Amino acid sequence: MLNSNKTVLILPILLMVIMFVGGYYFLNGVESITNEQLQDHVDLNVKYEERESSIVINGEWNWNVMPSEGLYGDDYIGIYSANHDLNYTNATLELTYGDQVIEQIEGVDVENGIIFVFPNELVEQVSYGNSGRFQIEFGNNEIADKELHVHYLHTWTNHVPMDLEDAAFESPTFGEALEVPHWIISREVNRDQLINQ
Repeated sequence: MLNSNKTVLILPILLMVIMFVGGYYFLNGVESITNEQLQDHVDLNVKYEERESSIVINGEWNWNVMPSEGLYGDDYIGIYSANHDLNYTNATLELTYGDQVIEQIEGVDVENGIIFVFPNELVEQVSYGNSGRFQIEFGNNEIADKELHVHYLHTWTNHVPMDLEDAAFESPTFGEALEVPHWIISREVNRDQLINQ
């Protein structure tokens, strides 16, 4: 009786071996990066849009891969203009998961611009902080001849919140913490990137 059932016994074992070997090669082939390397895998796009009665700065970011250490800490986006106060009518940031908005955040006024603070975390299989968009609206004459800078500061440890003083992030401080690992991506925004609506 055992001889006639060899196929029934061998097929599941063969299938398990194939699944194990295939899974091993798949996991080894997946790109793995650290948070330090993530800087080279983030798309940050910013556009200058002129409307009838206002100028709008639209930006979005997206991580192409997830860091192997996971999602921790807070990230910051600063919009800054050298030697000019920024008087805006609206400043919002939306965290996205796919096409869905999962959190909306208001900007914080600082002396030289606006700072958005948002979390990096994983909540019930939904990742926060790895993609989103922001929009700042100015009166039409407010920034017509000004050069704006957008800075994205990424941290990857749980830390004291950053002191919200400088939208340029020239010397970011995190309370009394001396060494909070971070990197910064910067973009310049001006009329040369104009989109007429």
